[in-house]
Amino acid sequence: MAQGQTGSETPVERILRMVAEGRVTPEQASELLKALPRDEAAPGPEGPAWRWNGRTAGGANFVGIDLAELGRLGRQVATRVERELDGLERTAMRAWQDIDGDDDGVEPLLQSDAPASGRVELDVEMATAGLRLRIDPEATQVRVAYRTGEWRGLHPDPQVPKATWQGQTLRIEQCGPRRMILGSLLRMERVDVWLPPTVGVVGGTVRCHNAAVRIDGIALDRLEASSANGRVAVRAPRAGELRVESLNGRVDLDVTTASAVQAMARNGKVTVRGAIARLEAQTGNGRVQVWPVGLTQDAIWRVSSGNGALDVVAPAAPVGITARLRSGMGGIDVDVPDAAVRWQGRGRLGASAEVERSRGAGAAQLTLDAQTGNGRLRLRGEADAAGTDDDGEQAGA
Repeated sequence: MAQGQTGSETPVERILRMVAEGRVTPEQASELLKALPRDEAAPGPEGPAWRWNGRTAGGANFVGIDLAELGRLGRQVATRVERELDGLERTAMRAWQDIDGDDDGVEPLLQSDAPASGRVELDVEMATAGLRLRIDPEATQVRVAYRTGEWRGLHPDPQVPKATWQGQTLRIEQCGPRRMILGSLLRMERVDVWLPPTVGVVGGTVRCHNAAVRIDGIALDRLEASSANGRVAVRAPRAGELRVESLNGRVDLDVTTASAVQAMARNGKVTVRGAIARLEAQTGNGRVQVWPVGLTQDAIWRVSSGNGALDVVAPAAPVGITARLRSGMGGIDVDVPDAAVRWQGRGRLGASAEVERSRGAGAAQLTLDAQTGNGRLRLRGEADAAGTDDDGEQAGA
């Protein structure tokens, strides 16, 4: 049923649709259902998720809800959303894999000595090209090159990016159309940046409107990296403040240590791994998978999805845990050694739980807030987790 469709809907169906679209919470939906007149809330011929309990008070009717059936409908919504997103991700995967493809047609744009300070500021904005930024162990200079793309059928001629130095800032700019049909792509345009091992990125912004961003093995002090229609992946031995975002693509982040991270997608999966002091990981539609590895200081993590499952790997003892878990429709699983779980509404619509594990002497404490509107929420111990995500890929790969 299309969003906003009301012509053939009953009032109950309309309320259920509003829950599925995230316009009202399950608790608000329950109150709306209770307020319906009896003739409008009567069960329909297709086996709805509501029933009458027969109680009346002062002439008003009260609705009793089959929570198990309503929860099942919620899980169906979440499953369908994830399947649609998986299809979009498979379509985009060809372009992502191509970011590490051949170097035919590569055109040098810039080659120069690195700044004397060994610190580089980035200012990158490209319309159709992707970015691959990495360390070259043998390099003594900064090198920038461009590989042309190929399309099937008609497509505007791509604009060759321009690379220049402005003080310590490496500026790469590509003008041109910011919209393209992904299905027509045969080979993705790409800009390669190689840095010497003595150079780190002190800050800056990277925006690729219609292609992937890949930053691999570089220390980052402060960086914003984003794509409107492509995957964004960052792997760093050390990071300060990071903001990594994709509107319609996957986000992967793998850092050894970081002080503050935002990893966000509107329509796509988000995976985060590392010792991060402050984390906000969220997606509107898709799964979120996070793994706090190697925590040595107190950390606060907030993880959320509007429509999709959450998978959180709890750090091993002696790290302490204080967690608040909420799932609108989909349920909660907790399997953390030596942790106490206080259930609230387990197995019902709007399930929630609080998890506590005391920290050992001198150990870190993880404070976790995780919630999903439609999807299953899982909190598991490190012994149950492998080094791969649900798709069998290394996080951040």
